[in-house]
Amino acid sequence: MDVSTVAALYGILYRQLRHGAGHKGNGVHNRIHRGVIKYVLTYRRKMRPRVMAKIEEFGSGTDVVLLANRRQTRRWLRKVATEGS
Repeated sequence: MDVSTVAALYGILYRQLRHGAGHKGNGVHNRIHRGVIKYVLTYRRKMRPRVMAKIEEFGSGTDVVLLANRRQTRRWLRKVATEGS
């Protein structure tokens, strides 16, 4: 997934509202703090180039699919499902 910063922020806020904060007992901690917000806000500038470089380095000879939103993801999943049948 290669979503926009706005979509990523919306996603973490929506998850927080939907599932609540705190530890869920299954090893998952669902809380938004300054570090999470900073990571999301700086991801495209700092981490994305590193991730793309790793994909370039280790992904040669493979198909890489970048999906920018949920609609593209649903469309791609439908396509893959029909190709596999």
